[in-house]
Amino acid sequence: MEEGTNDQYIVRFMGTERFEPWGADVTGKDGLQFFERSLAMIMRRNYKTALEHPCGMHSITDYAGEPGSEIQIETVTLPVANDPGLPRRMVNFFKADAAKFDYTHAETHPEVQRTWLDIGFGIPAIPPVGK
Repeated sequence: MEEGTNDQYIVRFMGTERFEPWGADVTGKDGLQFFERSLAMIMRRNYKTALEHPCGMHSITDYAGEPGSEIQIETVTLPVANDPGLPRRMVNFFKADAAKFDYTHAETHPEVQRTWLDIGFGIPAIPPVGK
């Protein structure tokens, strides 16, 4: 992803692990557009902190999808080397425990555990924003 204008995080390339659960390719679009507004704001704030510090972030999110289905998604987000004059960028690894997940039926506020990852510069004093 790359940091865009208006606090957007533009997907530079959407790999198969992301494409299949979402059911759509969002390459070139804001990667947080599918999330409920308050959750997207939390993620934007954490991404900004990870880029500014710099540090990584590990998340485990438990969603209740359609009735009776629960899906756990693990995500690792890391800042990448950025070229002068170009937008700041991150790489996001995502693994879901299901082949397909319909985000439109997901809980507005899933259960989530987030921690910073020290990539050589320490971690922020304040933990990642949760729900």
